[in-house]
Amino acid sequence: FDELGFIPSNLDPCLLLKPGIIVVVYCDDCGIGCKNPNDAEKLIKNLEDKGFKLTRKGTFTEFLGIKFETNEKNGTITLSQKRLVDKTLAAADMTDCNPNFIPASTTALGLDPEGEPMTETRNYRSIVGMLQYLAGNTCPDISYAVSQIARFSANPKKSHATA
Repeated sequence: FDELGFIPSNLDPCLLLKPGIIVVVYCDDCGIGCKNPNDAEKLIKNLEDKGFKLTRKGTFTEFLGIKFETNEKNGTITLSQKRLVDKTLAAADMTDCNPNFIPASTTALGLDPEGEPMTETRNYRSIVGMLQYLAGNTCPDISYAVSQIARFSANPKKSHATA
């Protein structure tokens, strides 16, 4: 991208800037935002000419599972991850759970050394990972609760899985 005139942001080297164009890179995914669609086409052509094999996914309304919804009227952008929320609930066998606006107790989750071991077939660590991704991107309100259950990923008890 240096050869194409992009400068990495001082805040995040994966955010590349050039007048009129913003590119965000994450592993093998790349998002392009620009005022003029012809600029995006030109950038894609330049990258393909350099030997990159690119797949176009359409508009930049979703990136890395995060959906971006723009409300022009009030000038806001809403981020959501409904598919990952649904996948996480299914993995935890909680699709019929009751929503709660208070995601956790304010009391720290304890070790429970004598607690009954988890016997469920679901993968506790995988579910914790999905919850961490949600907490870090679109659901900061669950960060405390997720950090509490993540502490017991190596040896979760039933009490941790139901917390």
